[in-house]
Amino acid sequence: MAMLVNLTAVKYCAFCKYWWDPACQYIKPNINTQWYLEPSGRCRCIKRGTDTSANQTCQNFKCKIDLYKDYCLQTNGITLIVMISVMPVSILAINFLTK
Repeated sequence: MAMLVNLTAVKYCAFCKYWWDPACQYIKPNINTQWYLEPSGRCRCIKRGTDTSANQTCQNFKCKIDLYKDYCLQTNGITLIVMISVMPVSILAINFLTK
């Protein structure tokens, strides 16, 4: 069962650049810095050389996600904020919010 986590508050292996999961199959974006994590996932940590679970932590953590870049557009008095979460290879999510 997926759990919702805030990337600014946790340092789980699934979000670390050393955790070998090139398809990012165990994480999914939600809103802002909140992401879904599948804690049952296991992949190899290339820094430690062992298999670790998605919700494990360690002191070698380096976040592989550029948390967000905001782009504001204004049209006819409506502000549209586009937040893009970017990974080294692909764009994972585009969330549109209106004020």
